[in-house]
Formats: sequence, C-alpha cells, structure tokens
Amino acid sequence: MHKVLFLPSFFPTESEPLAGLFIKKHAMAAARYTDLFVLSVGFSADRKGKKYYLKVVKENGLNIARVRCKMTRPRMPKLSYLIDLVRYFKGTMLGFKEIRKRWGKPDIVHLNVSWPAGLTALYLRVTERIPYIVSEHWSGYVAETGRFKKTPVFAKNIIRIIFRKAKAVTAVSDYLARSLISHHLVHRKPLVVPNVVEIPEELRRQKKDVHTVRALTVSLLHDGSKNISGLIQAFKEVARKHSNVQLDILGDGEDRGKLTTLTHNLGLLNKKVFFHGYVPNDQLHKWFAKANFFVLNSNYETFSVAIAEAIAHGVPVVVTRCGGPEEFVTPQVGILVERKNIESLITGLAFMIDNWRKYDRLRLHNHIKRLMSPDNVGKRFLEIYEGALKR
Repeated sequence: MHKVLFLPSFFPTESEPLAGLFIKKHAMAAARYTDLFVLSVGFSADRKGKKYYLKVVKENGLNIARVRCKMTRPRMPKLSYLIDLVRYFKGTMLGFKEIRKRWGKPDIVHLNVSWPAGLTALYLRVTERIPYIVSEHWSGYVAETGRFKKTPVFAKNIIRIIFRKAKAVTAVSDYLARSLISHHLVHRKPLVVPNVVEIPEELRRQKKDVHTVRALTVSLLHDGSKNISGLIQAFKEVARKHSNVQLDILGDGEDRGKLTTLTHNLGLLNKKVFFHGYVPNDQLHKWFAKANFFVLNSNYETFSVAIAEAIAHGVPVVVTRCGGPEEFVTPQVGILVERKNIESLITGLAFMIDNWRKYDRLRLHNHIKRLMSPDNVGKRFLEIYEGALKR
C-alpha cells in the first residue's frame, strides 16, 4: 500500500470546522486505498505562547499532525507576510520530521491547494526526492474573483514552479481546470476529480408540508460571491404569485446582518424567508428531507458541495450558470438560470415551485453517487498516485 503524505494549505480545526472540509473529505476518500498521513499547519493569534505547537491526533480515521505557528504582529504588512511565510515553512518541516519518525518516508506527497503548502512539497521533491501531485480547489484562480492577479509577484512565480514540477495536477471541475490554463500555470489540461459527497445509504421519507413549498439554500453568507440579496429580491416577486412558498437559509457569514435587514425591509423576514444560522454538516440531511427544492444564486463556484449534497438526497435544484455546477446539473436533476439575472432566477423559481414533484428522487441520488461517492473518488486518486509513481 502506498504511503501518501497529504499536505493541505488549509484544513478543518476545532475552532473552524468548515475551513477546508472538502479537502478533509478528499483525504478520507484517498485513505480508503492508501496508508495516508495528514500534515495540517496553521496560525495561532496567541502571541504569548510558543512559536510552534505540535500534536498528533486520530480524527475520522485519519492520522493528523497538527502544527500551529505563532502569528507576527501586523505592524509592517509586507514584512509580517514574509515572516509568517518562513514560520509556516518551518512549521511544516517540524511536522514532517515528526511524521517521518513515526511513520517513515512517504512514497508521494498529495498537495491540496498550491499556496503556501506547495513550498514544502517543492522542498521535499528536491531534498528527499519525493514526487508530488497537486489538487487545486481555490476559487481565486477564476476570472470573476481576480484574486490570483493580486498575489505578490514572487509568490506567483513560485506557484508556477510548483505546478510545473508536479507529477500530476487535478482540479475539482473543468471550469477551474480552464482557469489554471488561462494563467499559464499548467501546460496540459488538469485531470478533473470532483469533491467528495457523502451519499446517504438510502433516501429518507421526505417530511413534506402539504400546504407549503419549501426552498432551501445552504451557503456562506458572503453576498459578493453568493448573491443571496438577489435571491431574496427574486423571492419577493415569486411570493406575490405563490403565497404558499418559503425560503430557508442555512449558514452564517459576514453579511448576515445586511441580509437580515434587507429581508426585514422587504417584509419577508420570518414570514417567507427564514435565517437558521450555521447547521453542522451531519445535520443537513434533516433539512434536505423537508425541502421541496434547493436553490443557489452564486456568481461563481468552482464546484459547490451543497448543490451536489442536495441532489444526492433526491432534492431537485435551481442553480445559476456559475462555473463548476454546470458540469453535473443536468435537466434530469434540476435547471440552470443565468447569473446576476433576477428575471431568469424568478422564472426558474416559479418553474420549480410548479414542477418539483416531477423529478425522480432515486435518479438524482444515483447521479451523484456515480460521480462523487467517497469510494469512487478514492479509487481515482489511487490511479493518479500509481501513474505518478510510475513516471
């Protein structure tokens, strides 16, 4: 069995359980077919403690070495950035040495999100001759965000080297793969390996309110990317003609206050639109069971696990043409509407209110199971590891 060092640039923690949850699920899938160890490095805002803190834990069946580095004071942003980068690299090497002592030398490194963990992958390739592959998730590469263009020049140059020295590059969608090509980060089109979706073993009986059609959205409340304000405004128009509809919004974020105020001003708050806050991932199935359909009005998405999870639970979807979801939202599982187009969204919502019953729940479930189950994604990574090691 191949020894795989799983090296993410960010990973869930106790204080931030959702940060990089999709990366953790990739690790859990790959661990089905490999001997895998995760090295997770992050920063602590506690400036009074030690510079580095290391502990090794077992979590969800994964062996994880967690390293926390003390963050510098941001008095001089550019200098602080460089100091933190050095500390991050030293933290990864501290963790690597501990892992090697306990576990031995890995056969291959699986880098998730190229920066900044790619510095360590590149270093290990040169000094230890350990090959690596890159799995990219970061939405900063897509044109709509423009974030990669704002990356410091020296970091951009290192990122290009990281991609070019990789034995293989994967992206979670064809949309993201094309974005990597547009920045000249890769010479060949990356392999597409989707995010992992937890597939329910069986579809639960849906607890439908016969008098109310319930739309559900699960989202980080960041209006610039998710355009939840546009969804709320569209729902106002839809509710005028369909008095029996309601929208449940799950999630939290920086724009919750603004969005709550908008909903109140439109006369919808706790009447037609309900904010439920953060709901743990393992509790979402209860909400999918109550929903008649799922809606996401994003401006861009490299993938969207929430959409795929809804479909896996047999819930049809209304989704904007925002990149990644277009690759798995077919007419059999839902409809696509134009992004930043309130009329198109209103039409899509009205259609689904009238037609959600016509979708075959088992067909939706099997569609996602075939593409994104942990077993299938794990097998795909095993093939990529073996191909990279042969080369």
